[in-house]
Amino acid sequence: MVLPQANRSRAGHKRRRGAMVVLFAVLLVVIMGMIALAVDSGMVMVARSEMQRSADAAVLASADVLAQDNATQDEVTAEAVEFMTANGLDPDSLGEDGLQVEFGSWDADSRTFTTGLFDEATATRVSLASTGNGLFFGRIFGAQSFDVAVEAIAVTSASNAKRDIMMVVDCSGSMDNDSKNPEQPMTAVKDGAQMLCDTINSDDRAGLSVYNWKDPDSGQETGHVEVGLTGTVQYVKTRINDLQSKFYTGGTNIAGGIHIGGLELNATARPDAQKELVVLTDGRANDKEPPYDSGYSADSSTLAWANDIRALGIIIHTISVGDGADHTLMAEVAGGSLSDDDPLKGKHFAIEGNIADYSAALLDAFEEIGQGTRGIALVQ
Repeated sequence: MVLPQANRSRAGHKRRRGAMVVLFAVLLVVIMGMIALAVDSGMVMVARSEMQRSADAAVLASADVLAQDNATQDEVTAEAVEFMTANGLDPDSLGEDGLQVEFGSWDADSRTFTTGLFDEATATRVSLASTGNGLFFGRIFGAQSFDVAVEAIAVTSASNAKRDIMMVVDCSGSMDNDSKNPEQPMTAVKDGAQMLCDTINSDDRAGLSVYNWKDPDSGQETGHVEVGLTGTVQYVKTRINDLQSKFYTGGTNIAGGIHIGGLELNATARPDAQKELVVLTDGRANDKEPPYDSGYSADSSTLAWANDIRALGIIIHTISVGDGADHTLMAEVAGGSLSDDDPLKGKHFAIEGNIADYSAALLDAFEEIGQGTRGIALVQ
């Protein structure tokens, strides 16, 4: 029997509607699966990142104690646990074998750690492992939990360690006049920065950033990388010689210089190098750097960025030059509130007076930084 046209149309419509319901159900399962994967993958990444941060803090702290005379194995291990806990990881959550602190030596060429006797150790390794961490959606698909394992290694005496040093130089308008003397402080700064390049070891690298520079896209005045990290320091010296006051703009966004110079250093530094940022200014911060702009003063924005960069394992040294510089702020940028035995505490050089008075002191400051104190270093 042949159905009338209207009946055939209704039957076809029902079949198509039924097919769409099935397709929608299949797609819904796929979409839910993708969402579940994204959520659980994010949980795993966050857990690994937080655990790695705790391991890095713990191994640096343990290496610092290991370097001290008459330190015991229990003291070194206790320091690792204390710093791991301070960074938000409860040792009890790791289980019986979730934390291991080992002692030995580090071969920089082969990048290998070899365990040895505690009394002869020059490096520490902290290994963290967490098992049975529950997944949010994974259990729907049969995956109940995930495991995370990380490790970090630090050397206690990095006398032969490589250094990657990024200079951040103030090119504001005040660099052409000290307000008390018509000479240019920029000349003294150039001499000092080139002194640093001449003083560092042949295995070290240097780079140069300046502030202020106006971002053509956002219009934000911030920092700018002039020369990336390089072992050919002559490139850096040549660019230093080109610098003038108001090189790009005349502002003093110290936070922007720290931000751009610090992130460039962190992104390009060698894994086994000690990372150091050298920040120079002759004035006071008068601009803020996102995201620390709304609700922040220029000073608090500067300190916020300094703390973020230091949290990346970068030592910040500061040089504040002349009577108009904010020596108090720059001391804090260098980590003035940190304890003297904190491995990330930098040096601050407060150089006062007019140019004739401070030129020699500025050279001495750059030379001292160039010679360096190669303390403990995170190598892996």
